[in-house]
Amino acid sequence: MKIDMQQIKLGAGVLAAVAVVGVGAYWYSASTHKPHIVTISQSGTGVTSGAVFGVPLSTLTLAAPGVPVSFGPLEGHPDVGAVNLKFDAGVDGTGREVTMVNGDLLLPVTFGRNSQVPERITVTYRNNNLNSVRYQGKSGGVTFNVTHSLAVADVGELEDGETAVQ
Repeated sequence: MKIDMQQIKLGAGVLAAVAVVGVGAYWYSASTHKPHIVTISQSGTGVTSGAVFGVPLSTLTLAAPGVPVSFGPLEGHPDVGAVNLKFDAGVDGTGREVTMVNGDLLLPVTFGRNSQVPERITVTYRNNNLNSVRYQGKSGGVTFNVTHSLAVADVGELEDGETAVQ
């Protein structure tokens, strides 16, 4: 029995080519279908190392729009409590303010004129109050001031002409 070195070299070359194509296809598939993770952190007076976690923001808003992400309490300030971060595509990301309604902070999914997805979001507290939210992306960032608002409920009229919030 004679071993043909040409056939062995050809077989090894084909096997190597198949392995390279397989690894390349796996890498391409894994890198293009991996969700973009947005890092969320906190800052404030007396915070040395706050909570830092990642959220697949685009996936979250597509799969479960309106579902809040609970965040808090602020390290060193347990009286601040937790806040619900609600990402909504309807919130204007080109403005300078975001609104906190009954413990829910309504945040945009994208920001700026180019509607970029943030790389990092920093929630800032001052004097035990939620003060601002900083979005940072590849081409810059923006700080949103937080305005606090109460939800407006239906207003009904009582029998004696008085109005009451229902």
